[in-house]
Amino acid sequence: MTSKRKIDPLSCLQRIGYMAAFSALAAFAVPVAAQQTDSASILIYDASGSMWGQIDGGITKVEVARDVIGDFFVSRDNAVPLGVIAYGHNRRGDCSDIETIASVGMNNPSDLSARLNRLNPRGMTPITDSLTLAASMIPPTAESADIILVTDGLETCDADPCALAAQLAQEGIAIRAHVVGFGLTSQEAEAMSCVADATGGLLLTPQTGQELADALDQIAAVQPASDAKPAQEAFFDMGPNAEAGHTYEISYHGTARPDSYAGFTPRGGDMPSVSPSFGVVGGAGAAGNNPFSKTAPSEPGEYDLIMVAYDGSIIARQPIEVVAPSNGFDAIGSVEPDKRFQFSWRGPNQVGQRIVIARPGAAPNDYESDWGQPYSNRQTQRMGLRPPPSPASMSSATSRATSRRSCSSVNSA
Repeated sequence: MTSKRKIDPLSCLQRIGYMAAFSALAAFAVPVAAQQTDSASILIYDASGSMWGQIDGGITKVEVARDVIGDFFVSRDNAVPLGVIAYGHNRRGDCSDIETIASVGMNNPSDLSARLNRLNPRGMTPITDSLTLAASMIPPTAESADIILVTDGLETCDADPCALAAQLAQEGIAIRAHVVGFGLTSQEAEAMSCVADATGGLLLTPQTGQELADALDQIAAVQPASDAKPAQEAFFDMGPNAEAGHTYEISYHGTARPDSYAGFTPRGGDMPSVSPSFGVVGGAGAAGNNPFSKTAPSEPGEYDLIMVAYDGSIIARQPIEVVAPSNGFDAIGSVEPDKRFQFSWRGPNQVGQRIVIARPGAAPNDYESDWGQPYSNRQTQRMGLRPPPSPASMSSATSRATSRRSCSSVNSA
């Protein structure tokens, strides 16, 4: 079998140096049988303080989880090496409270259960760093791996699990991260969906002990992940083309922080300077705006839509071609002097633009007294203007600063 290193632990742990010791210990403790296997699994156990919460029947979540996960250790295919990580059980308010309970290998199910049963929930929920540690524990010869995250809450430390999952997926690592959201609401589950979506894992939200058991059994029944990278759903809800200068409301899958950046960059390019085409996603609270608004570059060409995490890493990239805009006024013809008339047009409609009536060849700022401003959130629009009282040959135009676009002729008669 060809030896394959699926992930470089050092590159994955650069932002969490305190975990290097955990990774080193886990690597040296991996049994020989685990190092020679084609696949492996790592279970991440939530032992944060919220696990003392009760589910229907007045039983705490930690009591239910201990029993169900203990049964899972016995029923799963023990030919597949398993490692176990827990977080939040040693110290309150400490985001480094992550511990390798068992290195990846052929572990005794009863011993694993006994170790988990000794853990008392009390601390934080460092999901991202736990996923990072789990990825670093995968044996170097494994062809695929499944990370099973059992959590009753969202990330409570200054980290972004969506960004990490996207990074793992972009590196082509055959890792599936399954999210078992024990007692999560639908809104909380949506916030964690990015982890499963990016890696091809399952997102399950059991609300009872039986549902938790069924969820773990469902994950155990999934076929091993393939080295072939699964087809990824487009991150941004946008077609292959955008018209130059037009503003778009762009939706995306998963969640992003308000301080994430998104927008257009030249094909294959890095994070560009802030402009109407690229900037912060914005938003109130923990989640960024979805959709967000960005203006396509003024020059047609090949670009990428990108999402950039708070730490500067690009977590999503989607090709898009910026094409020449199809702007213009519908034919108007002749109108009566000093009598308001209706017309429609299509254009990018940016802030500062005006729809004016002017004589052919007039300077950009030389137009009649009646003018209007377009709605910035519409591309095709309709407006009424009043021509001058004296018959003359005029034209409608869109004026922005010193620029001017020619449009259909309007003859006042």
